[in-house]
Amino acid sequence: MKKKSLLFLILITASTELIILESCQKKDSCDNCHSLNKPPIANAGPDIAIYLSDSSVTLDGDSSSDPDGSIVSYSWTQIAGPIQSEISNSSKPSSTVYFLAPGNFLFELNVTDNGGLSAKDTVQIIVMATDNSCTPKRSIVNARLVPIGTLSQARISMVTASVATKILFAGGLFNGYTISTRVDLYDFVSKTWSMAELSQARDDLAVAEGGNMILFAGGYSDVLTDVLYFTRVDMYNALTNTWSTAELSQGRADIAAATLGDQVFFAGGYYYYNNGDYYSNRVDVYNLTTQTWSTDSLSEGRAGVSAVQVGNKIYFAGGYTGAGASDKIDIYDGDTHSWSISNLKEGRSYPGSIAVANKIYWAGGYTFPSKGVKTSQVEIMDIPTQTSTVTCLSQSKGSFGTVSGTNDIVFFIGDPSVSPMNFDIYNTVTQSWSIGILNSGLAYPSIISADNKLFVAGGETNPGNIESNQVSILEW
Repeated sequence: MKKKSLLFLILITASTELIILESCQKKDSCDNCHSLNKPPIANAGPDIAIYLSDSSVTLDGDSSSDPDGSIVSYSWTQIAGPIQSEISNSSKPSSTVYFLAPGNFLFELNVTDNGGLSAKDTVQIIVMATDNSCTPKRSIVNARLVPIGTLSQARISMVTASVATKILFAGGLFNGYTISTRVDLYDFVSKTWSMAELSQARDDLAVAEGGNMILFAGGYSDVLTDVLYFTRVDMYNALTNTWSTAELSQGRADIAAATLGDQVFFAGGYYYYNNGDYYSNRVDVYNLTTQTWSTDSLSEGRAGVSAVQVGNKIYFAGGYTGAGASDKIDIYDGDTHSWSISNLKEGRSYPGSIAVANKIYWAGGYTFPSKGVKTSQVEIMDIPTQTSTVTCLSQSKGSFGTVSGTNDIVFFIGDPSVSPMNFDIYNTVTQSWSIGILNSGLAYPSIISADNKLFVAGGETNPGNIESNQVSILEW
């Protein structure tokens, strides 16, 4: 005969009577006790990304469980997605989904146990356009933007730079694409904000950092029916917290900018002349030490060039020539003050580009800029061997921010013609790719790496509609 465990509670009432309550506590078993049914645990499996060429994906709920019984029924349903897919065997733990399309899908698993209780879980499937050169599946990372402050003016497409303890968010567009002169300065040590203005309102600025200086160069402005291209360079000195101006030798916009030692290079761009756009091969060079300017030339005129500094060299890659996307790489050697030429595997303009640990990453960009045709290709050049490998982003895109974190490179969100929630993450240690997902859409934001954090500012929170003044830290 199994023993019963008794717990006596003695309550003293106002009339000094003793009230003895007997409570039953369950151990291995408990006579005369009632055990409540515990709900099941639904597990819809990990979020993943696939390519459209896979044609189908398996939903896996086999890891669902019940702590005190068994699961007697499963039910899969699609609750979000660009189109309605078809779920085969939706009442089974594992079900196959057909008729997918590029975009983000969300499926829900509902499980019920033998006591009638149920639980739900969801799984996100990202379907990417076909690219046979890439790994079919990539893990998904749920990312978030943690607010840390606000801009003085809500706007999109700002240029950003960091020097000393400050981050500058400059220019951009607001109120129906009006060009802004505003510069918001954030000190990430004191966590304080200040404000300044560019000397001229202009868009498509080039920005470069050197020493204690940040230089904002060139750009254009629409005035009535004329297009004005600027020579102006606004220069901020973080040491003295003062501004000054200089002039390029040629007014132009969409200029590439890079710094090598004490020299800042502004290369290429387009300009307006005699009722037409022309593509410049001009390189303006500013010496931070002597505060003097000189000029040089690219091998061909082009705009939307990528500029990346590695060691003693700057690589000016790609761009738009007016006829199409260029595959040229003009390489400037700071030791010999000489130029050489190489080639990208695929011509492109306005790519995301970055150099990390002796490798250059040229990602995405426009292969036919006049038609808005983009690429997903990522070319990774190993500088010591001068050899390149090719992989791809999760989607074709151009004109997006590229930054590096501790071990990750982030190829962030660009224009809303691609998913305004998805971005790509490459881990340089594991050499693996994943896809970051924000919980809401964002278009034309600015992103910068500073103070070992990734800062995201402005953009359109409802792409095509609402401009944001939010400044946040990107985390996952």
